[in-house]
Amino acid sequence: MNKEKHMWTISIIAQYDKSVNSEYEELEYSILKQEYCKHLAFIIFKYDQETEEAFVRIRQKNLFGYQFFKTIKLGKVDIYSKKNNSLIKFFQEYVSSKKNAETKTINKKMLITWGHGAGIGFFYKEFEKAFNTIFQMDGVDTTAKRKVLNFTKKLQIYKAHLSLSDSKIDFDKLIDHYSEILGVTLDKQEWVKKIKKIIKVINAKELNDIIKEGLDKVDVLLTMNCYMQMFETCLPLQETVGLVISPQTTITFWGYNYFQLFKIIIESPKCTDKIISKNITSFYSSKYFDKELEPINGLNDVSISCIDLKRFNCVLENFEDIATYINSNLETEFETSIGTYQLKHYVELARRKCFSEYSAIIDFRHFLNQLSIYLYDDKNEFSKLINKHNEVRNEVLLSTYQPGRLHEPDFGTTYLSSIGPQFASIFFPYENYEELQFFNENFRYNEIMGSTSWASLLEKLNPTVKDYVK
Repeated sequence: MNKEKHMWTISIIAQYDKSVNSEYEELEYSILKQEYCKHLAFIIFKYDQETEEAFVRIRQKNLFGYQFFKTIKLGKVDIYSKKNNSLIKFFQEYVSSKKNAETKTINKKMLITWGHGAGIGFFYKEFEKAFNTIFQMDGVDTTAKRKVLNFTKKLQIYKAHLSLSDSKIDFDKLIDHYSEILGVTLDKQEWVKKIKKIIKVINAKELNDIIKEGLDKVDVLLTMNCYMQMFETCLPLQETVGLVISPQTTITFWGYNYFQLFKIIIESPKCTDKIISKNITSFYSSKYFDKELEPINGLNDVSISCIDLKRFNCVLENFEDIATYINSNLETEFETSIGTYQLKHYVELARRKCFSEYSAIIDFRHFLNQLSIYLYDDKNEFSKLINKHNEVRNEVLLSTYQPGRLHEPDFGTTYLSSIGPQFASIFFPYENYEELQFFNENFRYNEIMGSTSWASLLEKLNPTVKDYVK
């Protein structure tokens, strides 16, 4: 009787440009340094964002025992196109495989997304280059130029993580706003086209569709993209992903300790999700200490969560119970150490402690912790819900790396949503975030989260947000 064997295929979607050549070479080197084995295949889809050309890189070994990457040139591709998507074709032709019942081989798949992040999706067009024409404008204040640049980044954060299509954004209104900021009249037709090109992303729903059609499912999704660990990204991806490992904060291009990750899979092909998760979090910092890499903020500013999406429904059920409880009791008075106030008052206090100047994305656990300071007493229903949240969180959260700070792509800001995020972030607009006024009336938050009480709760907390949380 044949023993059950595990065969791993690690596919990497790398968005490359010359500015991150050293980081990319380190990624490939971490593969070539490994002992060659037949039960682990490495296949890279290398997309050059400058030329828009793609290459398939397949790890192989020559007759002398040396490892190298065989390169297949695919030519110019459009990774954003929904028709004849080049990533789906790549997966189907070079990666997809099925379980072989005769040899009892279990084919396991890991997908790594490697590319620009800063909270703006799986694939990112470099803003500094894209906005060269703005920076070269005569007579336009530098502060105004920077404001337009950062404003566009904010919009793309939502577009990526809330899975928004261009139809959800009022571009005409947006260009009028940019003209007002810059003090010049921008050609609307030209700039709508320009902005749409700049903020192209593959959002969470689209990535799920690509995985579904190209790979069916993946056992592990490792994203080297900032701010990806959110309720709104986990929800669609749970259809096709078993374990998702993502930063809840920023992450440098040097990323994870790939060498140690690949090493454990080679040595223990039957390694569990828990072992992989612990490997990621345990060896993350050693990469930076060993190599003395320049971006030492990779240690200080990163918070990584490893979430078992196969069991994520229990988290969503608890999340709905918490949202429903708060929604139903906003006007109920609670006596606490600071006095007797309606629940709405305590929610407002807790939300303010999650303040983020530039986005409406906060750490959900941090919010619950702040709310618990006032309401937790081991007796009321809220406390039971919090206990349940801790229980289901511990069930699906296989490992974390801390500390981290959930802040904006504008590095150095003093406005933090929380210190040391510990699970997943969530869309929680409370203040009147300027960029959200450019969502069209046809944007519906429930299209992302499904049937949930969260949207109606947001509307009750602040009526000014009702137009974009319906």
